Amino acid sequence: MTEKSPTQKPRLPKIRRCPDGHYSLREECPVCGKSTTPARPPSFSEKDKYGEERRKVLYS
Repeated sequence: MTEKSPTQKPRLPKIRRCPDGHYSLREECPVCGKSTTPARPPSFSEKDKYGEERRKVLYS
């Protein structure tokens, strides 16, 4: 039987996002009632195709 170590932190629920853009910790959005999906950041790539254009807009 596996026991938890006293130094191990409990797992917290991950933030989720509904198609309408609301954020929640629940599987169903409390605002619109639609199902939510895990909110993940976009993947990082060193070969960012649009990085230069984004920086131009950001710093102009």
